[in-house]
Amino acid sequence: MTASPTSTFSDQRLAIWERWFGVALLIFLAVFRWRSISRFRIDSDEPQHLHVVWGWTQGLLQYRDFFDNHTPIFHIFYAPLLHLLGERADILVAMRIAELPLFALTLWCVYAVGKRLYDARVGWWAMLLTASEAMFFYTSLEFRADVLWTLLWMATLLVLLGSEGKKGRLLFAGVLLGATLGTSIKTAVLIVSFVAAGGCWLVLQKLLGGSIAWKKVSRGFFIFVAGSLLIPLALAGYFYAKGGLQELVYCLFHHNTGSLTEMGNFQEKMLFFPVILLAALAIAWFFMRQRERPGLPFGRVFLLFGTTIYLGLLVSFWSLLTPFTNQDLLPFVPMLMLMLAPVLVWMSQRIKRLSPLIWTIVFCFLIANLLRKPAIQTPTPGKYERFLAIVLKLTGPNDFVMDAKGEAIFRNRPYYFCLETQTRRKIINGDLPDDIPERLIATRTALTRTNRLPDRAEAFVKKHYLRVGRGASVLGQDLNADAADGTHYSFTVGVPQRYVIVGKNGPVAGILNGVPYSGAVELSAGPHIFIRQSKDELIALFWAKAHEAGFSAFTERKAEENEP
Repeated sequence: MTASPTSTFSDQRLAIWERWFGVALLIFLAVFRWRSISRFRIDSDEPQHLHVVWGWTQGLLQYRDFFDNHTPIFHIFYAPLLHLLGERADILVAMRIAELPLFALTLWCVYAVGKRLYDARVGWWAMLLTASEAMFFYTSLEFRADVLWTLLWMATLLVLLGSEGKKGRLLFAGVLLGATLGTSIKTAVLIVSFVAAGGCWLVLQKLLGGSIAWKKVSRGFFIFVAGSLLIPLALAGYFYAKGGLQELVYCLFHHNTGSLTEMGNFQEKMLFFPVILLAALAIAWFFMRQRERPGLPFGRVFLLFGTTIYLGLLVSFWSLLTPFTNQDLLPFVPMLMLMLAPVLVWMSQRIKRLSPLIWTIVFCFLIANLLRKPAIQTPTPGKYERFLAIVLKLTGPNDFVMDAKGEAIFRNRPYYFCLETQTRRKIINGDLPDDIPERLIATRTALTRTNRLPDRAEAFVKKHYLRVGRGASVLGQDLNADAADGTHYSFTVGVPQRYVIVGKNGPVAGILNGVPYSGAVELSAGPHIFIRQSKDELIALFWAKAHEAGFSAFTERKAEENEP
């Protein structure tokens, strides 16, 4: 019988060159990862996650007290650390560093799964392939729930594939799966994929004459499902007891669901699923036919079908709800490498003299792709830190900051929803109100983040706020266009606050609302009149606290490069 990549693996020891090659590669990746933590661009999801973590440290309840459309375990997990670190402008970099153990443990799980399904050599190379893949490397660098999600999923596979029908291990695997679901709602796609994968294995096993212990399978499945329900039910019970279950259901399910008519081309996307499923069936059938005995070890077919079905579901169906992105593929990459590694190992075993050359070519390609500068034009951590420093300097714990998705991290947003893709779509469609101006007024919000705002809110901010740098705008307005004759100014205050009237060259004297102006004054929302003594300089209305902190109302207001 001809040897096949799924039937000829033995637990051989790694060659010396393989060990040193891998160690050198891991050292390089570790150094490069450390360097990238403080240089790689910020994804808008990162401050959103951090803001939610901060909410837990303040005794607030996710969903009920502030909006989020992610499941809560990741945020609860990191809340103690954020509480310990406190308010600091470089918090994002610090929390990225805190994710390094998750990345390392994920790689170890990849190695352990590969060793369990094949041998130590396959596990070793699958781990190295995963660590070197550019999309996985950079996306897992970000502070996001998907990093913990991927680790928990790989741990679930590791325990499940090594359970051998033992009740305790099956129960533990189920608990891990429940934790995975509590970390990302996208686990539902993985669950459907691997339940279908198990069904495919049963069908093929039966067709090829293999035996199936139905009693053992059904008992193990029941135990596994029971374990997987423990954590989700505990979370539901907790939020119900706290009065936040209704908001949880809305945020995780109703809000995250898009409209099929808006996604477009969904008929074409759905065609991808049967194609990829047929390809997986053909591969599994071929390798199962290579064996002298009917059937194939469950784990390999389970992984093959689960991985391919997951990709098919993402492209064909998940994208109908929300366009899938790199983070949705995080668990796919290690699973893909666990399928690719045995093929490459098999090839290198067949031509041992060329084995070092084969692996060198593969990793030269991966590293070259890794070293390419990411093309996404968003801010670096250094630029973001300067914005957060402005927030911490000008606001206190009880102040509100209007940002898009939680960029202010340590401050509440006056508007309940974060302005991510689905929220913006719902505002445009009229499903959600754009009452941001009213919320800014009601909460006396003096600082805003000038990005992602819907049209009505953007117009209000442009009229009643002035840019002070790094994407931050504070209450104020240029008064020169409101001068009737160069000395009389009629202007409208949008948000009640303490204001100063300042000139570009220094203090300004005059009469404000019929009273001599002598400095910072509380102004109500509505019309006001200022009569100045001279007209030889530009003047502006400006938030008093920003003025006292040394910020200028006359900052040049041109768009900053790479501004988020």
